[in-house]
Amino acid sequence: MIKLVAIDIDGTLMDDNLEISVLNEKAIKLAIDKGIKIVFCSGRAVSNLLTLIHEFKLKEDDEFVVGYNGAMGANVLTEQVVFEDGLNGEEVKKIARIAKDLDIDYSIHLDDQIITRRQNYYSDYEATINEVPMKIQPIEDLADNENVLKIIILGEQDKLEKTIEKLPKFIFDQYNATRSTINFLEIIKKDVNKYNGTMKIADILGIKSDEILALGDQLNDYELVKNVGIGVAMKNANPLLIEKADFVTKSNNDSGVAYALNKFLHLNMDEFK
Repeated sequence: MIKLVAIDIDGTLMDDNLEISVLNEKAIKLAIDKGIKIVFCSGRAVSNLLTLIHEFKLKEDDEFVVGYNGAMGANVLTEQVVFEDGLNGEEVKKIARIAKDLDIDYSIHLDDQIITRRQNYYSDYEATINEVPMKIQPIEDLADNENVLKIIILGEQDKLEKTIEKLPKFIFDQYNATRSTINFLEIIKKDVNKYNGTMKIADILGIKSDEILALGDQLNDYELVKNVGIGVAMKNANPLLIEKADFVTKSNNDSGVAYALNKFLHLNMDEFK
């Protein structure tokens, strides 16, 4: 029996216009009415996820968010951070220097701001989407003991792919380095991912892994979709994620979240009869 649903945001819950369909909103509210816990699980900042939840008017509900690809979780009702698992400034500076030497941009995500070395489209986009300020500063100004939730190496697809080929092996051996989009390589702690972050919330709630349904579209959803009771990939998902999914739902532009929730949670939505 499913007791918790973990939902990715971009490319999953939201359509390509960054909007949430009426059907998706309706399905989530019907699931909550059935007593099912909802965890919004994303690479986005926790503060941005909390804003999104409040737009759903779920503040009175004891729901949770998992942000930064599993590096931080928070209670929606209290807005209290329930876990945080970031990198330290010293190791992030080492990665940033490598990116700079390869002449590619990066975004360093702190709890309340994004730091980058120069103005660039993708860092601007990240700051806008996450609704946090962006600061341009030399990497050496970052304190060695600063808590960094993630660092993203970012750029045009071709340039990023060529850069990835040149990155030293230790980045992939010592960290969780995952393509969240064709333009982003997100780097977080080795054991940090959306599945482990969701399970920290599930443990608080007394819910087992096989009682979770998860929906996603990119490789940063891989562990989550692979390891829960029911893993759902969007029709628009990365082919490697689709291979591991138990079910492939409709696309993010066709209310695929609502379609899957209706099917597995027996919501009896008239729109899918």
